[in-house]
Amino acid sequence: MERSARLLAALLLAPPGGAVLGALVSATLAAIIAPSIVVFEFQFLRWFPWIIGATFAVSLTLGVGFHIVARRLNWRRFVTYWIAGGVIASSILLIAALLTMGQFAALTDALADCLEYLGVALPTGIATAGIAWLIRRPDRDAPNPDTSPP
Repeated sequence: MERSARLLAALLLAPPGGAVLGALVSATLAAIIAPSIVVFEFQFLRWFPWIIGATFAVSLTLGVGFHIVARRLNWRRFVTYWIAGGVIASSILLIAALLTMGQFAALTDALADCLEYLGVALPTGIATAGIAWLIRRPDRDAPNPDTSPP
């Protein structure tokens, strides 16, 4: 498969895979926190559309941006993408928590509330980046050609 076709396949297949894991983690956490009032399937179906939307948006913006930078710097290892996925997802979540969950006066409350969301965002970002790497396989690319004049 050509490099651009693999990139397109990664952009289309990795976000749903990561979103499934994120929705499963979210439903599991909700069932653990409140087992008597939470229905696992309802929580999964409640969060899946939100998670898949966010995962597609982040993959198409920051994920592609990271991939471009990683190619230029010859970062081709699975672990690099895996860590970047977790860092990007966690960073977006913490910024969103600070902006939407409370005022700066209630910073500790906002950060405490976002720990549950962090438990969902981190594995979702890691899984999405890992699946994208497995589909795209940048480690198999030829190195950048020398562009210096002869």
